[in-house]
Amino acid sequence: MELEAKGKVDEAIELYEQDVAAGLTTIQPYDRLRVIYERRHQLASAIRVCQAAVQAFSAAPKKAHRFEAASAKLQKRAAWAMTDRGMRPN
Repeated sequence: MELEAKGKVDEAIELYEQDVAAGLTTIQPYDRLRVIYERRHQLASAIRVCQAAVQAFSAAPKKAHRFEAASAKLQKRAAWAMTDRGMRPN
């Protein structure tokens, strides 16, 4: 979050993505990436991060559920956005 506070969001994304790729079991990288991607309207990336979090937190049902719920909301938003643009979801 320090990089984000300094306006170095792209650098923060790189570090968070490394943490996610490593399967880290702390919420922060997953949550921050989801928020950043959501703000940038990169819903597919936000959904991917949520799904990775669900896998990483499979032994912690409350944490996994948090990201399952976020993923479901993002998927609805993505489907709505595609419909709004006259596209059909896959």
